[in-house]
Amino acid sequence: MKNDGLYINGEWVTEFQGFAVTFQGNDLTKPDTLQSSYTSTIDLPDTVAVRDITAGAEQPNSGSDFPYKYAPAYVVDHGNVVLRGRIELQAFKGGWSGNLSEAKQDVLTRLKRPLRSLDLATYNFSWNVGTINARANATEGVCFPLIDYGTMSNREQPADTLNPAMFVHSLVDTMLQQEGYRLVGSLRDDELYKRLALPFVEDKPINADADFIEARRARVATVPGEIEKTINTNRNITLPLTVVDKPLEGFTQGRLNLYSPAITSYIADTNMRVKVSAFQMFFVSMGIGTVEAKLQVEKNGTVAKEVTWEKSGPYNNVLGLKKETLELNTTVDCKKGDKLRIRFILQRRTVAVNWTGAIYFGPDKSFAGFEPDPTLTFGDVWPVGRNLPDLTCLDLLRSIALLTCSTLHVDSLRQQIKFIQLTDITNNIANAQDWSDRVEESEEPELTPKLEPYSQRNYLRWKECDGVDKYYGDGFIESKSTNTEEVTLFTLPFAATMQSTVDLSGYGKPLRIETRTVSGTTVNTKSTQPRLILVEPQHSFAVNTSILNDAGAIVPATVELMACWFSARPNIAYNASNNLSLSFAPTSTNDGLINRYFVGLKRVLRRPKVVTVSVMLHPTDILGLDFSKPVRIRSVRVGSMVFSDSLFYLNKINQYQSNQPCQAVLIGFT
Repeated sequence: MKNDGLYINGEWVTEFQGFAVTFQGNDLTKPDTLQSSYTSTIDLPDTVAVRDITAGAEQPNSGSDFPYKYAPAYVVDHGNVVLRGRIELQAFKGGWSGNLSEAKQDVLTRLKRPLRSLDLATYNFSWNVGTINARANATEGVCFPLIDYGTMSNREQPADTLNPAMFVHSLVDTMLQQEGYRLVGSLRDDELYKRLALPFVEDKPINADADFIEARRARVATVPGEIEKTINTNRNITLPLTVVDKPLEGFTQGRLNLYSPAITSYIADTNMRVKVSAFQMFFVSMGIGTVEAKLQVEKNGTVAKEVTWEKSGPYNNVLGLKKETLELNTTVDCKKGDKLRIRFILQRRTVAVNWTGAIYFGPDKSFAGFEPDPTLTFGDVWPVGRNLPDLTCLDLLRSIALLTCSTLHVDSLRQQIKFIQLTDITNNIANAQDWSDRVEESEEPELTPKLEPYSQRNYLRWKECDGVDKYYGDGFIESKSTNTEEVTLFTLPFAATMQSTVDLSGYGKPLRIETRTVSGTTVNTKSTQPRLILVEPQHSFAVNTSILNDAGAIVPATVELMACWFSARPNIAYNASNNLSLSFAPTSTNDGLINRYFVGLKRVLRRPKVVTVSVMLHPTDILGLDFSKPVRIRSVRVGSMVFSDSLFYLNKINQYQSNQPCQAVLIGFT
């Protein structure tokens, strides 16, 4: 059996009596946060054991990494591990002070990384009609919802707005899997959760982010000099471009050094479309005949694109050589290992010709640029990760918890995460933890007949967004309170989504996410706020579009897009299991999110009260501490307070020490 106390890196450090631990449920007094763990401040003794574990980190000349990293820690009480987590050293003053947090904090901290950082390559797809139609009834991964992005006309949808959405449950499974966890619990079978999707909302899709482009960019030039003047002589040369270290003038290349001066070539390190630009200055004078110049980009020795110049004489044959320039701007599709280089040709066009030419080199006369083209066009492979909204993984998890009035329970031993709805806790009376014999009478309990920050009217809101009516989709919960000011409990990082003005026969009005506006013949693009929508895999709707075929001709095509909605289901999407809405308030067709998920909070706010009571908890209570079960206290009198048969939400266990009274913060519900 292990000795009681604190262990760091598996080594015993100090007795448990030297510090106290606080355990936190989802704090109902902070409804806009995902507070499912708590950090306790502890003081470590200055002992040989601590100095050994920290490698002498307390010394000013120490090279120990310990103060700059978290270390695994756990607490043993009566032979049982009652807390697993990590410790962070804060300061040394005759001994280290530190922060001890539960293990669940580790995964939540790691999930603060961007959604775009997830490895979602398995979901990448070829953006074409075949893929869209094949995903018309998808239930995981990528789907294609029927959304008006601003340019829909009747049943006509431009191909470049046939954008995907990602099922939220697929994103959650992926992010947790990449952290070594998996989602368990009833949320997996929740009909709304199964249909929740994250649609594309940017101005245009991209196939490369800024770091990807910067690492592969190269702008190179020739060394100053002059090719000798040629008289009636053709010149066909690979431009001797080299790396020029002049970043202030734009001449440099990214950290991957993809341009090789040794072979005067840019070498693609992965499949990508490369933007190529080239510029060449030359001089020509002629008497008779025709002369031409060509500036070319070659891929693996074959011309991929060229621009030409030609003149017939007499041309400037009296004044002498005249300066001319050629400029090339194009894109080239490359596979990994493809080589691009620039060629310049100056030659006669006719048999009879009398001419003189010269080619000049130098950064202002002969240069080229290569960089990945981030533009994604219909027919390309769509990289799912790069085109997700600019949010973190934790933003998404927190939003799910807020939408469903849930707390996030992390089981670090089983590597599981579960969303526990407050309604499930308040309904779990049969499994309530009876703490009647745990109540301790040495301290008078305190009852507060209010719950901060709640007011008489408590709003749940979607983020404001241009093009969406203010307060659309918002709702409120009423509470007994002396505070008459309206309170916003939380605002999601997602905007609500309204219907389009377009009315499709047999479907109804699709959702509108405006990323396109038309001014005359100009189509303007813009990004908008992240959205959440509901989709129905059992129902799709055919719309018309136009695409380029392999011959380069524009031809009509038909695609099947998935029915989707925010508040009201489209006409074709009705079935018995999808009477769902993302509006917090009830609507004419359904109960809304408040009536679906917030019944437990409504019970708490019916007559809000917070009771802080002294309790004597056994180590087995802490070992089996379950915030998903209510606490029951009955037939107990403490001071002036009588608990006849009272049920509470367990909000916090404050300053637990073995064999010592601690405080339980309980929130009543009726």
